[in-house]
Amino acid sequence: MYPTDPDVFLLVRRQEHATFTRDSEHRRVARARARLAHDELRVQRAWEELTAALAESAQSRQSLADLVHSSR
Repeated sequence: MYPTDPDVFLLVRRQEHATFTRDSEHRRVARARARLAHDELRVQRAWEELTAALAESAQSRQSLADLVHSSR
């Protein structure tokens, strides 16, 4: 129940608004952290795929170079 004194009423409303705003900001930050963690995992997977692809490419080039040298 709200107080009947206008000054106290406004104080309570400001405190409620501040609490609501703080809680909203906490939720927003939590969502941003979750997105960041998800993105970090995606970047890590992409990095691992890139590393594997580069290793395969290097191995293919080496195999091709060996074939060229052995046919001479």
